[in-house]
Amino acid sequence: MKFFAKLLFAVCLLAALSFNLSAQVGEVGGPIVDIELVPVCDDGTTAFQVLQYVVGVATPTSLGYVDAAGAAYTLTGTPTAGACDGGSGGGGPDYTVSVLSLCDSGTPFYRVAVFTDNTSTATATADFGLDLSTAYTVAGTVYTGPCTTSITSTISRTNSTGTGTFAAGAFSYEICNDGTSNAVVTINAAASILIPGSCTSFKANYNHSTQQYRTAPAVSWDATGTILTVIVEN
Repeated sequence: MKFFAKLLFAVCLLAALSFNLSAQVGEVGGPIVDIELVPVCDDGTTAFQVLQYVVGVATPTSLGYVDAAGAAYTLTGTPTAGACDGGSGGGGPDYTVSVLSLCDSGTPFYRVAVFTDNTSTATATADFGLDLSTAYTVAGTVYTGPCTTSITSTISRTNSTGTGTFAAGAFSYEICNDGTSNAVVTINAAASILIPGSCTSFKANYNHSTQQYRTAPAVSWDATGTILTVIVEN
């Protein structure tokens, strides 16, 4: 491959790794891949095996074969190493690589696609797990990543006429005074009056700078003489 084509490939690959891979795994970075087109001789026809290398993995993965024009190629015999004329085969057709972050019904995986000679359809594709070397078989519905999953919240509802508390870390809460007298609610060691008919609430928020959720501090209450409805989500 010409130097300019390799440079262009490196730029495209770095862009793919910066966006697609980090979106899938939810953090910056990811496995780094490289593609090599290795010439072979197949019953008198020079073809090129598409090999994918992953940094840190010794054995490459074969993504198939292409001919000298860059089209997908099916072997007719048992290929031998090197071009049929004994040369290098001209280095093979130019190519670019796309590493797609996909989701299979909640399971994240990568799809590596090799495009040759500016074709709009990939001439070689393969699906891999998050290490980009273990083959992956799609089992459900595929859609663009990153994957999203869901869990069932634990929600508790308490009608209190006395004292109570819940620990720091709640995702949300709401405390309402449904009685006729004042109640005392202590949030992060600071006590305040909750008058009849009023509520105090909290919902976790996300800090994009630190990539962390801010959850609730510890809360306690005194509902003596009234009634508090306390709903907490963990």
